[in-house]
Amino acid sequence: MFIINSNREGALEASSLDTQEMLVSNHMAEYAPGTLGMKKVPLYGRVQEELRRRIEEDYSHGDRLPSERDLMERLGVSQPTIRRALRGLVESGRLRRYVGRGTFVQKFARFRTTGLVLPLYASALNAEELRSYAQASESFEWGLRVHHLHKDESAQSLVARLAASPEQERLILHGLASDQVRLLFDELEGQGYRTISAVPLHEGYPGSSLFVDPRATVRLCLEHLIELGHRHIGVLANEPIELGAIHTRSDYLKSEAADMGVELRWVECHTPNWSNSFESALQHMPEVLALSPRVTALIPISGVGAWAALRYAATHGLNIPRDLSVIALDELPGNALIYPALTTIKKDSEHAARRTLEILWADDAQPVQELISPTIALRESTAPPNK
Repeated sequence: MFIINSNREGALEASSLDTQEMLVSNHMAEYAPGTLGMKKVPLYGRVQEELRRRIEEDYSHGDRLPSERDLMERLGVSQPTIRRALRGLVESGRLRRYVGRGTFVQKFARFRTTGLVLPLYASALNAEELRSYAQASESFEWGLRVHHLHKDESAQSLVARLAASPEQERLILHGLASDQVRLLFDELEGQGYRTISAVPLHEGYPGSSLFVDPRATVRLCLEHLIELGHRHIGVLANEPIELGAIHTRSDYLKSEAADMGVELRWVECHTPNWSNSFESALQHMPEVLALSPRVTALIPISGVGAWAALRYAATHGLNIPRDLSVIALDELPGNALIYPALTTIKKDSEHAARRTLEILWADDAQPVQELISPTIALRESTAPPNK
């Protein structure tokens, strides 16, 4: 018969003691001390417990388990034993089976709904983030519900519209002004709802948060332009300063440029919240080109502003990047497809969305605050300044 052992590293071994006893391996039982004497643990139960331990230690949610044949060979047990052990793990909710696909690890509850709170206005960036959250929710087999915050709507009004209980739904706060995030956090937490902010906030925020590191974002941007030889760099502030991401990004642009000895020339658009930041950027491009000394590189404060800069250049005979380098601080759909393709500071949106959901639905209710490191995608819109 075969006995399951654990070696020093915890790896499973199978040792053959008597090949003639293989036929009775499924009936092999182990006796272990119990509260009422001796408890009989059948072989499939020990296999099930070993698989459960390995799932907890070595597998992530959604990972595919090895095939039944692989498990039989690794554990040295028969197919009926493996099937019975796997069936127990499926029934307990630790595994999911899909006909024709295999068996997958299920570490989180199947039926959960994540609420995504977004401001109600057209935004290419919010649309891209919504796609990432939807994909992550689908990978966990959870639901995703969008709650739009209307202009001038109060936090109390939005919370009153929530149909699900705090046990059924937890919420992501995204794309909002800093004061809106704090008001929503206070109201939602007061009603028992768990939340996580995807908005960069100042120190002292009491809740969970996850967003791309704003300081690293602007450092990557400035280092790239300085390395190319740009010293006259403009900033097109086309977004409302009330937005948490924009306020933080602006502060770091100023402080990091000062540390690097670079003077940035700012064009303030004074864009009201809930208005069209693309049109605002487009209207203020003449001011950018009128700056003296002439700027050779432009940092729009948002990805939409970078789109506006390219459109203005195309309609006014400017060559990007010969006449003006343009860099985007947000990766929007199409950044790599338009001409010239936009050099962009970007994040791994899929990873960020999954990690956001993991934090939001963790058993531990203690606040978690994490930063995501950005990377730079070098494309056609930046080059050394034209002498």
